[in-house]
Amino acid sequence: MLLGLFKKDLYGLRYYSLFYLVVYFVVSLLLILMSLGIEREENDPFIFTFLIFFFSGSITQGLVLTNLSIDERANFDKFMLSNGVTRNKLFTSKIIFILFLCGLIAILNFIVFLIFNKFDILSSLGFLLFNFAYTTFHDFIIFLLTIWLGGIKSSFVLTILSFFIVGIGYGVFTLITVFSANTLTYYLLLYLIPILFILVSICIVFLTKHLFLKKEY
Repeated sequence: MLLGLFKKDLYGLRYYSLFYLVVYFVVSLLLILMSLGIEREENDPFIFTFLIFFFSGSITQGLVLTNLSIDERANFDKFMLSNGVTRNKLFTSKIIFILFLCGLIAILNFIVFLIFNKFDILSSLGFLLFNFAYTTFHDFIIFLLTIWLGGIKSSFVLTILSFFIVGIGYGVFTLITVFSANTLTYYLLLYLIPILFILVSICIVFLTKHLFLKKEY
């Protein structure tokens, strides 16, 4: 059943995903060309990471909200509940879907970051973990507010909040890069701070589940 629900989510977003993929690859190409440029400014890495965090959050948020909106307009959850599917399974399928999106965008960003960062494997793997943890944190907050406020009511709040969350991810990553006293400190923070994002995300999931199980249709 969970596999069927997951496939439904992917199938419903096939055209939207194509649009976002085109945007992503165009931006990624520009970033890669930036990394291969003859002259590079000192702030290039910060421009790069800001764009990565911004597009990671925007793409996954857009797909998550579109998926939830499609289900809401079609009364999909209500239909599935009336056919014996439990709320737990519906909720779990959404969590799996969000994790899949965040994992996919993190892997794509890892490839781009690896090229931009001159194939520094250790740093790029740290960025992969950080980007996955941040994007998951971002999208679970979006999911929570959508369930709590409702899709239409939350649209304005989510737009404003998205910029704030991007600022958190970018700000933390920049602080790690700028204020690490040495290479060891940099890698320790790069690999340990994502654990905090993951722990907060777990708390958000439990809170969202509590609201989802009590949601009225």
